[in-house]
Amino acid sequence: MKTYLTVKELKRMHACPIGYRKFKKRFGNAANIKDLLRWVRFLRKPEWEGWLLAQTPALTEALIANGADVHACENYALFFAESENRADVLKLLQKAG
Repeated sequence: MKTYLTVKELKRMHACPIGYRKFKKRFGNAANIKDLLRWVRFLRKPEWEGWLLAQTPALTEALIANGADVHACENYALFFAESENRADVLKLLQKAG
């Protein structure tokens, strides 16, 4: 199971510039998934949690295993995964929630 998220991965996912800079400032080049989730909640950014959940199956599984809320920000992850045609992520989210 995935345990870290790197700056390179965030860049490939086209993270918003503000989120990218905050991530890099807080964690450097990589963040433990559990710490990342705690930090996103500390910042009160449920939309970031939803966006992260909708990215890749490996990240989705890791976030769910660490207690991510699949319904964060009014089911943002589900809507985003569906709009981006990420059927594999969508299945994981539906199974978890």
